[in-house]
Amino acid sequence: MAVWRPSTGVWYGVASSSGRRGASAPWGYSTDQPVPGDYDGDGRADLAVYRSSTHERFIIPSNGGNSYAQVDGTDRLDRSIVGDFDGDNKGDVFAWKPATGMWTGWLSLTGAKLNQQWG
Repeated sequence: MAVWRPSTGVWYGVASSSGRRGASAPWGYSTDQPVPGDYDGDGRADLAVYRSSTHERFIIPSNGGNSYAQVDGTDRLDRSIVGDFDGDNKGDVFAWKPATGMWTGWLSLTGAKLNQQWG
């Protein structure tokens, strides 16, 4: 279980295995939105925030890898969606444009970019 405090940009967590409070970690700005997910495919949620001003998602992988940024769309009206769309147990990030119904994103299994109109 985790809580993100926007006023300070700090995440607080409790380990599900022990019930102990985990370490706190600063990550994000007060204007960011928390978007945790399993981006690295290790079965554990990764700390992540979405910054709508730049359309970027900033991710700290739980597997100990380096943090990184990922672009999510190009317009403030785009909707950022995360799901395992290719079945590799990693969160794939897509942007959906409500005005056109266009989905755009990259599949983590192959690295292929997908553009598909739906909805």
